[in-house]
Order: sequence, then structure tokens, then C-alpha cells
Amino acid sequence: MKTIRLLIIALCFVLSFATGVKAEYFTDVIVTSSNGIWTDSRAYSTLNLAISAVGADQRTVKIVSPQSVTSLTVPANVVLEFERDGSINNSGQLTINTRNIISPSRQIFTGAGDIDFALGTEVRLSWFHDLLNAVSMTSDDSVSLVIDEPITATASCTVGNNVVLKWKNSGNIITVSDGVTLTINGSFESGLYQVFSCVGTGSVIFGDDIYPALVHEVYPEWWGIDGTADNIEIQKAIDSLYYGGIVRLLPRLYSTTGTITVGTGLKPMTILGSGDYESSSGTRIIYSGPDSAKIFTMKAFSSLEDLFISKSGTYTDLYGVYAAGTQVISIIIKNVHVKACTVGFHFADSYYDSIYDATASYCTIGFQLGTGANNINFYSVKTNVCGTGIKTIGTGTSQVAWIGAAIELSTVMGIDIATGNNFNWVFTDTYFEANANSVKIVGYNIVFESPYFNHDTGTVFEIVAGCGIEIRNVNATAGMPLANMYVFSGAFPASYGKNSIVINKGYSQVAGSYLATAFLTYPQLLTDNIINLEQSGCSYVTTPELDASAAPLDFIVNKSAYDKISKYITLAYLDITTQIVTNNTFRIRIGYVGSGYNQLFDTTYTETLPVGVTQLTLIEPMHRLLSTDALMYYNAAGTSGKYKLALLFVP
Repeated sequence: MKTIRLLIIALCFVLSFATGVKAEYFTDVIVTSSNGIWTDSRAYSTLNLAISAVGADQRTVKIVSPQSVTSLTVPANVVLEFERDGSINNSGQLTINTRNIISPSRQIFTGAGDIDFALGTEVRLSWFHDLLNAVSMTSDDSVSLVIDEPITATASCTVGNNVVLKWKNSGNIITVSDGVTLTINGSFESGLYQVFSCVGTGSVIFGDDIYPALVHEVYPEWWGIDGTADNIEIQKAIDSLYYGGIVRLLPRLYSTTGTITVGTGLKPMTILGSGDYESSSGTRIIYSGPDSAKIFTMKAFSSLEDLFISKSGTYTDLYGVYAAGTQVISIIIKNVHVKACTVGFHFADSYYDSIYDATASYCTIGFQLGTGANNINFYSVKTNVCGTGIKTIGTGTSQVAWIGAAIELSTVMGIDIATGNNFNWVFTDTYFEANANSVKIVGYNIVFESPYFNHDTGTVFEIVAGCGIEIRNVNATAGMPLANMYVFSGAFPASYGKNSIVINKGYSQVAGSYLATAFLTYPQLLTDNIINLEQSGCSYVTTPELDASAAPLDFIVNKSAYDKISKYITLAYLDITTQIVTNNTFRIRIGYVGSGYNQLFDTTYTETLPVGVTQLTLIEPMHRLLSTDALMYYNAAGTSGKYKLALLFVP
């Protein structure tokens, strides 16, 4: 009896142990035919016979040993499960219509035959011999290829345009060997961790000449940002976009030691930062490489957005953003702040660029435009504590517009466009604050519309040479010294039109001092420029051209034509339009016209004008009140020649 009980206990133990152990260890414990819940391929002489035995039933086919096929189609109703050393050695055509493949991370497909996977299948890199084999076997399928182990690409290969290259966790890095190119024509899914390591000239490219890229945005983190020489990974990210696109930078610090070139050829390329670029929570690029360098070099159709750019160390020749050279066209810069560089932003041989809300601070030069900078628009840009806010170099620029610029605390000059021939510049609503000097101009058709000066301390407008210069509607902080509002220090050719200077109301009471000083030094201003004083209440008049040999002429100016306010005479000068080479006597008499003659000024000049001199200042500023309704001046003629007399009036 005791023996029987022991036998029963032993039998129960064996049965319970057997049912809890995987089937592959017990060939015949669980049904292995097509009528069971799963089919073991060992129950048949070939995998083809096992698949055939399943028919249309829902079955799991367990492959627990190597199987060889030359032609096999696995239907969608089958689950393929690989265990132990199970694998399929395919020498012909293997078509797997099921998406249900279960296997550990090891090679399960061998042989040189072709494999077609079902639409939407998720396959693993580890199931194949290497990356080249995995890419080759999936190139014409619409599948997801999961990179589930580190691997080295030793030969160039192309991921199919219907393949999603996918990472589920970090650490599984594809190392691209020197001289090898991994081309990805399909989609791409990865977290913000390193998935590529490119050795030497090894590269990853999204898209090629045949297939347009499906990936248009990349992160340099995929190439392994580590806080040292991050420009290398950023450059690899840029170069990976065959058709151009966006390189996204995280709100963090990127340390660079070399130039980042944005774009190649004519493909559009954008470097897009994130966060508040003006604070430590935004994208920051800090350069610490050698001197005589550019932190960013821009190519055609390239863009920078939402970045803070600066340096660590001392430099004498460092550019923040450099856009110059061949094929530089249609550059876009938005919300970029360059700090503490030699030059913040440089443009030369660059066309049709647009710059929005860019700032240069603590730079030697904020915005620099060189030879060939044409058709560039600046919107709401700012310079702060720069040596010079805006400066030209080289031989000439043209078609440049500045809308709403702010130039603040320049230690040398706010705007210095006095180098080269500069054509067709327009400044609209420019704000100046506490600059050592404000504007210096050499150019043609330069317009300042409604500038505002807030406590600028030095020369406001110094016009060195040019014509067609227009300065209109100047505004300034109350009490700001305006003695140097306009300084004219050069020649004014008339070939492109006269300069036009509009003195607006509110600054007319000092107009006599700063305009008279300029006119006394350069009296040709009244003929080489159009001085429009009507908005200020100031006026100047010029007589018709007179013949020096003719009788003296009275010229009447009605005071009522000038707003019926008291006037001061500030300056009179003689403009001789035909050269006079003999001694000539000029008698100038100025006074009131009314009941009787009240003389203000009556003097006689005897002058010999050298050849080439055609202007002669006759009257120093008098600041004498003229309160009657009319003013006359009387010109005693010389012996020959033509002349005009001009008078300037201020309230």
C-alpha cells in the first residue's frame, strides 16, 4: 500500500513538472501536429511541410532548429516563433506575409536568398548577419527596422524609402567607418541620444538623387553631443540633409571650436534653436577655438533662428555670423544675439537677405556690410555697447533698408557708412541712445526718415561726401545739445541729385548755430543741397542770378510768408556762378522796409577770388531780430560775373 502511494506521488510530480517546462525540451509531451495549438517544425521533415500542414488555421509555428528553404510563403495566419538555435537559411525566395515574428535578439535569417516581409512588419537588426544584410533584405519592403544592437557599417548602403529606421533605446550605435556612407531614404525614429558615430569621412545622408528625403529635421544629439567640439556633430547633422531641412538645437549650451557652415550649394538649410535665446534657458553657442575664425558661415538659402552666440576667451578677429562669398543669397536671420565678437554680423557679396530682431552687443562692430552687399533688409535689429553699431567696408553696397533699428551706447560711432560708394540706403524710425557719435555718411541716395536721438553726445550727422542724401523729421530728447547736429566735411557732387536736409519743428531755435557753423565752413551747402527748413519755422532764400555789371537790385522778402513769426538773420553768403578774376567791390546792405529805412547791416567788400573759388561768405551770424512785415537786401554789383545772394532765417 505504501509502495502504491509512493508511485502515485512520483507520477503526479513528473506530470506537473512536464507541463511547466517549455515544449522544445519534450518532443512528444505536447501535440506537435497541425491539430495542436502550435506546430513544431520538428514534427515534419521540412518547414515547408509544417507551414502547409497549418493551412488556414491560426497557428504558432515554432522553429527550434535550423531550417533550409528555397521557396516558401508564410501565410498571415501563422505566428513564427524562433527558439533555441532555430533559424531559416534561405537560398531562394522567402515571402513572410505574417507580421507576427517572435525571436530573441540573434540572427535568425541566413542565406543569400531574398526575403519579402509583410507590410508593417517590425524586424530587428540582430536578426540579420550585419547592417548591409538587413538593409538589403528590407530595401523593397514597407517595414520598421529596429536597431537593437551596436553595429559597424563597413560598406556603404542605402535604407529603402519605405523602411522606418527605428531605435527603442539608447546605446545601440551605428558606427559608420571612414569612407563609408549610410544613406537613409525612409523615415527615422529615435530619442534624443546618440545613434550614429561617424569615423573620419564616414557620413550619414538622408535622401539621394533618386528618392526625396522623408527626414527633414535632425538633431545633432544623434551624432553624440558631449560638450566638447560640438561643432563637429552639428556640422554632421547639417551635412546629413541632402535636400536641406532643419537642424534643431536644444535649449542648452553647445561648445564649439571650429566654424559651422550652414548649407551647401542651393539647398535651404535652417539652424533652429529653442527656448528664450536671450537667457540661459535658450540655445547657446559658445566658441573657444582659434582666432581669425567665423562661428557661423552662411551659404545660399540658409537660416539661423533663436540663438545666442558668443565666445570664451580673447579674440581680435572673430565673426559671429559671416555671410559672404559665392552663392550667398536669400539668407534669413531671426532672433539671433551675437555677443563679444570682433564683428557680430558680416554681409558681403550677399543678396536678398532678411534679418529680423537680431542683436549685436559688446562687439567691435555690430553689423558690417562689405563689397557687394545688396538688397538686404534689416527689421528691428539692435546694437548695444559696440564700438561701431553699423559699418561699411570695401568698395560699395546698395539697396539696404533698416526699419526700426536701435543703436545704443556705441563708443566710436553709431552708424559709419563712410567707406566705399554706398547707394540707396534707407533708415526708417532709427533709435539712437547715448552714442559717442551718431552717423557718418559717404554715399548716394541715403535716406534717414524720422530718426530719434536720445542723449547722443557727439556729432549727430557727419556728411563726408555724397549726394541725394535726405534727412527728414529728426527728433531728439529735450535738452540734448545739437550744436553738432549736422557737420559737412566733404564735397557734394550734383551728378546724382542734391542732398535734402529737413529740419523739423522743435529744434529750430538751435538751427541758427549748427547750420550757420556748417554753412560758414562749407557755404556751397546752399547750392549743393536742399535745406528744407519749413517744418522748423526756419527758412532761407536765394536771389535770382544777378549780373555783377548790372545796376544794384533790391530784393524783397515778405515776412508774412514765413509763419508771421519774428526772424533772425543768421548768415549771408555770395555764390558766384561765373568766375571773376579782377578785384570786385560788393556792397551788402540789409535792413527793414516799412515807414522809413532801419539799417541793420551795411558794409562793402573788396575781394579777389582765386580761380576755382565760387563762394564767398559775407556775413557772420548776427542773430538780430527782424520784426517788421518785410525785409530787403541790396546788392552793389562788382565789375563782371554772375552771382546770387542767400540769407538764412531762424525763429
